[in-house]
Amino acid sequence: MSDLLSIKLAPPWNDAHVVLLAGELDLASSCELEHFLDRLSGKVILDCRALTFIDVVSTHMLDRVAAKLDDLRLVDVTAPVARVLELTNTSYLLGCNGKTDT
Repeated sequence: MSDLLSIKLAPPWNDAHVVLLAGELDLASSCELEHFLDRLSGKVILDCRALTFIDVVSTHMLDRVAAKLDDLRLVDVTAPVARVLELTNTSYLLGCNGKTDT
């Protein structure tokens, strides 16, 4: 497990798996998250309120995982993370409350 990323499964919400992310999602930790998400099916919500960083490699991984699931949404995304999603054309992953003011 990466020292820079925490991945926790929270109780389901609205028939969706809820995954809490904290720390940095980068080349070193994206494989770990991908393996975690590959075990899930259906709808998945990634709670990103404590995610401080994401790199391009990780946005491509999220795009691949989204293609395998019924729905993948990132919620409570900080402004820096949202900006990377926008720059990599993966902002479609943002949930209805995807951006925050932080």
